[in-house]
Amino acid sequence: MILRLGKDVKFLLRWTEECIRSHDPGPFHQWVIWNHPIDDSVMNQIWYDEQPIYKVNLNIIKKDTFDVKASAGFDEEGFVTINVNIFANSMNHVPSGLRSDLINVYAHELQHLTQYNMPFQRVGAIKYDSKDVESNSGYYEYFTDENESEAFAAGCLYESRSTGMDFATVSDSFLSLYVFEKAITKKQKQIIKEKWKNSINKVF
Repeated sequence: MILRLGKDVKFLLRWTEECIRSHDPGPFHQWVIWNHPIDDSVMNQIWYDEQPIYKVNLNIIKKDTFDVKASAGFDEEGFVTINVNIFANSMNHVPSGLRSDLINVYAHELQHLTQYNMPFQRVGAIKYDSKDVESNSGYYEYFTDENESEAFAAGCLYESRSTGMDFATVSDSFLSLYVFEKAITKKQKQIIKEKWKNSINKVF
């Protein structure tokens, strides 16, 4: 089943922009209702008769260069949670580059939550044979992991839709930063781009 997460991403982006404009140091928290179908096995195992919800934790950290880091899954209290850290020099507004990053990150993490054996597992979610990516794995292994490939594809897809750039341009721009940092090679970048493109064809 193909899930349309565009409205979810837009809601989280608007909420994030409001948090930033508030000039409140945070952290910020938001509960969100999940309004998409969930596989029956997960629905019966995790949610029963409860309304599926998730929490977003947002931290804004002042830093000379901006970046967005995020993760998703169950927190220590058992709540489905997306944790987002924004690093930026000025929080008077969301710079255009950061706005694109936020769209990419939110789509990426939401897609993770719909994957096999995740709290919002979608109907027909693919059970990949990929192993868990270790924290000390290289970037190439990380970017080509099946679950991560699907999530990165989602992030780049929604960013491309919001910016008007095509998917190939968005993914190439993202990965070129890692080529510049010598984290991956140019040849590896092309392999990763093709894998993400294949994920689009399989899942979206």
